[in-house]
Amino acid sequence: MANSSADRSCKPKIIRTGGIEWTTEERNLLRDNRDKTSKQMMALLPRRSQQSIISMRDKTGFTYQNPFGWNDVEDRKLRKLAETLCATDIAKVMPGRTYSSVFDRAKKLGIKLRSRTRPHVMTGDPLIDAIRKRALEDGMSVMALDRELGTKQYFSSDCLSARKRGQRGRFDKIAKAVEYFGGELTIDWKDE
Repeated sequence: MANSSADRSCKPKIIRTGGIEWTTEERNLLRDNRDKTSKQMMALLPRRSQQSIISMRDKTGFTYQNPFGWNDVEDRKLRKLAETLCATDIAKVMPGRTYSSVFDRAKKLGIKLRSRTRPHVMTGDPLIDAIRKRALEDGMSVMALDRELGTKQYFSSDCLSARKRGQRGRFDKIAKAVEYFGGELTIDWKDE
């Protein structure tokens, strides 16, 4: 009996790796084309399935490297923008970046992103609205403006509720914001 259990247990075990052995040339192709996806590599390696390419990349360490990877300049820009903008707004000002790529990169770098910033609500007071609009143009939330000026929550909420109650704007805080943005307050008397 050639197929007895004793005979089978003495035979060396063969581990299947998916079929055909990988050649040195094929491994070199993986190493030299790390900017190509596994699907793109199938054209260069016609004998290999997509899963086989993925597995060999994992084994050799020649993993896919996104050619549009983040660089140090973009990382610094992301850190700066994350102080005032949410991922959606950051993606709008960083060419070639999507919400997902911004979110993933921030997570990898340990950067805490702001929640979705809502559009600035206008108060009806031309001075305050001009300041809030300027903050928006500079990519700054009104909360960030309050933090920068040390005005607690004046521009983010207090001015809105004060306006609803019919109160005038706080000129000390308005003057501080005008100075911060490099403007100046002037009075233009209209004599008749």
